[in-house]
Formats: sequence, structure tokens, C-alpha cells
Amino acid sequence: MTTSQWEAMCGETRPNQGLIGLNFPNFPYLSGYGMMIRSLRLNGFGRKDLFAIFGMRAMQGLDLLRACHRPGGPRSRLEIAVGLQHSDIPRFWSEEVWCPIDVGHRWNELRLAPRHCCECLRYGYHCALFQMPFVDCCPWHGIKLRSTCDQCGKPYQGLLPSAGPVTRCACGHDPFDRKAATVDMRSFPVSSATEQLEQHLTWCEGERRRRYLVAPTAIGAWYPALSGLISLPDGKFGNTVRSPDSADRMRHWDVSNHKDVEPKKNAFWPWIVIATSPSLNIAPLPSALHHPLVKITQAVISRFPPSTSLDLEKDGARKERRVAVGELIATRPHHFILPFGRTPREGTWLNLSTVLPESLDLCGCLVDAVDQRITGPTEATPLRSAEAEKSLKFDQLAGRWVLQSALFHILLRGFAIGLTITLRKLSRRRQVSQRLSHRIPVAEISCQHGHLQRISVSWIAMAD
Repeated sequence: MTTSQWEAMCGETRPNQGLIGLNFPNFPYLSGYGMMIRSLRLNGFGRKDLFAIFGMRAMQGLDLLRACHRPGGPRSRLEIAVGLQHSDIPRFWSEEVWCPIDVGHRWNELRLAPRHCCECLRYGYHCALFQMPFVDCCPWHGIKLRSTCDQCGKPYQGLLPSAGPVTRCACGHDPFDRKAATVDMRSFPVSSATEQLEQHLTWCEGERRRRYLVAPTAIGAWYPALSGLISLPDGKFGNTVRSPDSADRMRHWDVSNHKDVEPKKNAFWPWIVIATSPSLNIAPLPSALHHPLVKITQAVISRFPPSTSLDLEKDGARKERRVAVGELIATRPHHFILPFGRTPREGTWLNLSTVLPESLDLCGCLVDAVDQRITGPTEATPLRSAEAEKSLKFDQLAGRWVLQSALFHILLRGFAIGLTITLRKLSRRRQVSQRLSHRIPVAEISCQHGHLQRISVSWIAMAD
């Protein structure tokens, strides 16, 4: 009989014999958070024992999930306390090994509420796979994963409670079952769980070699985008069903569906400038964007009554003047597009202050990601700057039309969203208590053997 990877790791592990609950062979790929649940509950430990036993300071609002799963002092001391400092088991406490897209170190940005299978929680079991937003159900119990209490509906915070045991909700509901966690623990579906988890891990490892997440630098809200960007093979684990507006939220460009004309020479220079100078106020863009920008301006402004008044600065001074939308379009139709005119042969100038900042940020991040992962990294030479070298390399990039199409899409939609927000603010139509909703873009690039294969863009709902 073939020994699974998990069985092999457990065979090499010598857990702390003084702690009850470290029954690793019975609970495949038990997370650090799940291990803490079992240890705290079965040994009867409370807040006062946390530092003495596990080396964690029981500060107010201690986030156990984050402390166990993120690299750092608390996790390192925990590994030593339970005897796993020389084992590979803690590697599977980290969320990145369960995700098929390489997100770099961005998992550290997140504070996630624990997601549970109510049946698994009876045993004190939790796996880091449950924290993946693209996994909707427990793989072996088929129960929908929840981050809220089954009884009162309040969210789990992953925080160590000031009173009472971990997993017990403030309403009194406690899904943990001591009998299931000890006497009946062999009823846990070890074989099926191990097989499914190891199949998923193998798939993720292969996918991460070619798939990379690209998100705006200042945004930690990329996490929900994984639900749209990732489809599990054969619909395993109850993959989250996309909402009816998914076609509006998701766009894909693939080299296998080559329909567009290849970009001209130096076509990526404007995007390289934007990536290099994120605080740029205006930028020269390809002339092909001029007509779409005009069409977007007309479409956005058509949603406002022509008599809607806007507060505009007068001749660059602080003093404002009011002008109707209809008058502005009649006298200055390109007010939000062309502050300094148009050069039809070379490009069009765009007022970047009108564009959603996250869209501009993503355009720059996407250019940098392609340079780092596929064509580069690029350095300056005695004859050319790094930016000029990058532009030359992008002109030769296989599948470069995919990159251009994605950049066009991100900027145009960012302009539409930004223009809508700008007009609402200028027209004073937004009430103080009202929040404007909009979407921010997150992208994924796929490459194979140094060639760009595919770019996907997901738009996440946010509040302004």
C-alpha cells in the first residue's frame, strides 16, 4: 500500500508528548489554528496558559488564525512548543500552498475570519484550505463553509476570547464536541480527506509555476478576486458559483484567441512611463484610445441631466465657477480627456486625475510583473535607460497584444468609473451619508516557458 505524503511526514514527526490533541495522523493537514483549537480545548488551557505553554502573549484581541499561519515570532515559538520545528507539517499552515496562483507575500496583508465546516469543527479540525474563497464546501462532508456562528449568525473573528473557550460564540453556541475529538476521532474520514487534499496540493504546485496575481499595491482587497480567477478542476470542493454579472466583472485575453492587430513599435512606452511615474498627472497614450475615451465620456455624462451644475476651478485659481454639464460638453467636449490637445499621429493626452487610481496602479504593476516574470528583469545599459530597454523588449514580447488589450481595458474602465465619481463630486449630488460603490481591478498573468499566454482581470466591488 502506497504511503501518502501526509503519513510520511507524520511518521517523521515527534510531537510534544505532554500535550493532548496532537493526533496528526488522524487529521490530515491539520492547520496551526486547528491544532490550537484541539490543544486548548482538550488540555483545558485558557488565556493564562497561552504564553507559558505556546510562547504566545495573550494580548487583547489576539488573532489566533493569523498568529498560527503567518511567519513570525508567535508561529516560530508555537512550532517549538509542539515539537514541529524540524517537521514539514507547519508549511501547510500557510495559505499560499493551497492557492494555485502565486500571490507573493501578499497573504501577510490579510486579516481573515476563520472559515469552518461545522462537522469538522466537532473534532476541532481546521485546514488552511478552508480559507480559500474559491472553495465553497467541505470536500469530504459537502457542508458549506461558514465564517459565522450557526446559531446567531455573528462572524467568527479568529480572536482569542477574553472569557470562555475558543470556538464558543458569545451567544453560547459551541460546535466543538470533546467526545468526537477524542473517543470518536477515528470516525473522521482520513483516507478520503488525505487523497483529496494531496491531489489539490499537487495541482496548486503545478499551477503556481505559471500563474501570478497582480493587484494594486495599496489594496489588500485582492482576496475576493480569487473566487472569480480560479476554477477548480472537475468542479471539486464545491467551487463557488459566479454571480449573474460575472461577465461584467471578468475579462480574459488568451494568445490562442488571437484576433487583434499586433501593437506597433513603442506601443508600450506610455505604460512604462505610467509605471515609472505613478504620480503623473497627464500621460500620452496610444491614439487608438482617443475614440473610446470620447465615447465613454459621452456615455457617462448622458446619465446626468444637461442642467446639472458642476463646480470647476476658474482658470486654475482656487475660486470656483459653476457650469452646466450641457454647456461644458458643448464648449469643452474633451475637458476630462485632453487638457493640452491631441496629436493624432502619435497619441492622445489623458488627464490621469480623472482615472480611478487603482486602475492606473494596476497598469503599472502589470507592466512591472511582465517585465519581472517574463521578459526581464530589465536594467539600464550604457546606451539606454532601463525604461527604453524595457520598451524594446516589450516590442518583441510573444503575445504582446494580450498585454495591450488588458491595459486598454483596465484604463478605459478605470476612466469610466473615475469620471462618474468625479462628476458626482463636482455636481454635489452625493449626500454626505451616501457612499459610492465602484469596482477595483485585480489581474492574473499566465505564462509558459517565458511566453505570455493569458491575462485575466477581475473587478471587485468596493465603496468610495
